[in-house]
Amino acid sequence: MGMANLRGFMTQVNHGFKKVLGYDEQTLISKPIQRFIWEEDWPILQNAIDELHENRVSSPFELRCVAADKSIKWINCTVTQIPTEDLIFVSGRNIVTGK
Repeated sequence: MGMANLRGFMTQVNHGFKKVLGYDEQTLISKPIQRFIWEEDWPILQNAIDELHENRVSSPFELRCVAADKSIKWINCTVTQIPTEDLIFVSGRNIVTGK
């Protein structure tokens, strides 16, 4: 998916994430991550980030992301802390076809 800072903004996004959600890169990096996540799933992401205090990589988790066309995309994710920077690497894959 890309890189995010600890303020809650993506700093880089990959082509696949842009394609799945249907947003351009500028939109994805200029708005808080929560803008793209189903509101009920915000605590799931926060728990994964909190887990980084004890582990370098979170356990896998699933989020519902809101695409540009307002459809819901299920994404299986992990987050990894970049120890030398205030960044996290967010990896994920679209699992909407399995839901």
